[in-house]
Amino acid sequence: MSSRWILPLILLVGGGLRAQDGMAAPAWGVQGAVLFPQNGDLRNTTGSGPHLSVGVHGTWSFGAQGRHLLRPRLDASFFQKADHHTDLPGYSQDLRTRVSSLAAGAEYLFRFPGQRPLAIGVGVYEIRWSVDSTNRVHLPEGTVAQSGTSHWTRPGFGLVATWRLSRAWEVEARTIASRYGYENHSIHAASLGVLWHF
Repeated sequence: MSSRWILPLILLVGGGLRAQDGMAAPAWGVQGAVLFPQNGDLRNTTGSGPHLSVGVHGTWSFGAQGRHLLRPRLDASFFQKADHHTDLPGYSQDLRTRVSSLAAGAEYLFRFPGQRPLAIGVGVYEIRWSVDSTNRVHLPEGTVAQSGTSHWTRPGFGLVATWRLSRAWEVEARTIASRYGYENHSIHAASLGVLWHF
């Protein structure tokens, strides 16, 4: 699925659900999480983590006993700086990178019947990756430096599980698959976070 269709699809589904009778008013909230890249160029660039993610969300419940949940969300993720040094005959190179991302999307969750606090679901996201890099080459004649920022927008897909601690607090585990970089490397990242509902 092309990433340009993700947000219109979210708005269409959300609008249809809002029209249902008996749909509860949305609960708004904020979230924070730690991220752990599992493989690919992102892990090679930033390390295994932990890295930080923060964001905002809304939650609409519908269906029997409000067991079905739609959760649009916005997440900003900030990865640790990475420094790579290479020594080669006649010169050396220092490369510093900082990766960040902004993800907009929505998740559908199903909360199990009864008083069980567990909910599981799937998510679809549009992710804008940004990489700030500085490349310094040290030559006998001096140092040459070049800096720049690259951006890519890619779709992402996720699995999510939440455990409700109280009316206001939830613990969340997610895994997200996306693509990243000029060569469109496949990556996976896991996160563990906390959601607070107003």
